[in-house]
Amino acid sequence: MQEIPPDHPVRLFSEHWQKLGAAGAVPARQDFSPIDVPALLPYLVVQELVETGTGLDLRTRLEGEFLVSLTGGRNVGNSLRNILGAAEYQARLVEAEEIRQAREMHFSEIEARDHVGDMHKLFRGTFPFVLEEDKIGQFFTVMGDRHVTLL
Repeated sequence: MQEIPPDHPVRLFSEHWQKLGAAGAVPARQDFSPIDVPALLPYLVVQELVETGTGLDLRTRLEGEFLVSLTGGRNVGNSLRNILGAAEYQARLVEAEEIRQAREMHFSEIEARDHVGDMHKLFRGTFPFVLEEDKIGQFFTVMGDRHVTLL
């Protein structure tokens, strides 16, 4: 995370997430309000862990305009299985399980091709949230091009 600039959406959301969790705990989803971080909403994707007939899946609940501009369309309500390639989908499920077990945020640098074929180098942070009874059920992913600054 040291490489992520202080005014990048991923770092700013990380700081907000840490404030939401009492004494280092994973924050509850009910404690998050978009009113508190309006500038970060375009970079936010909310995915919910759901049980399906074929096992656990991640379903997109909300997506900011940055992701919509990358993909060229909206994916709210869709399973990641239907959005990503098989290998990337499996990697996201493994990542979600690792984050759920570790109960901490996760950072990465990725490259993504947008809907017109241009490559983007992105910073990406994934943040777990508790839905009920201390069970992590949602993941907020914040991503933006490396050069994005908000302050």
